[in-house]
Amino acid sequence: MDKLSTFEDIFNKLFFEYKGIRVGVRVKQDGIEIANFITHIDNIVIKPLNKKYSKGNKRIGLIVIQEKKGENCFNIPFILDFNTMYALFCKNGVNIKSMNMEFVIKRKTAQSEKSA
Repeated sequence: MDKLSTFEDIFNKLFFEYKGIRVGVRVKQDGIEIANFITHIDNIVIKPLNKKYSKGNKRIGLIVIQEKKGENCFNIPFILDFNTMYALFCKNGVNIKSMNMEFVIKRKTAQSEKSA
């Protein structure tokens, strides 16, 4: 189990451990579940947003997770600074908290899909 708190470390771990695999994603905002889906991660990139999108004097960036087939993607927002997000990497998944959102990304296997 790894605890990470910088967007660079979280991005690197996501990129090397989750690229190319099938995952289930649950998204919560302010504790309320707003999305729940299964996807295949093809690519993960960091995208800084322009100055129009900022929180106070801090700029906002996105970790963009792109799907293999089609052009679907989902974004994990973060403030471009140190220790602005928190991630807990476990054996079968990761829990990422950033801004007022929580992303739970779990590895999917054929066996876990049958039981769901």
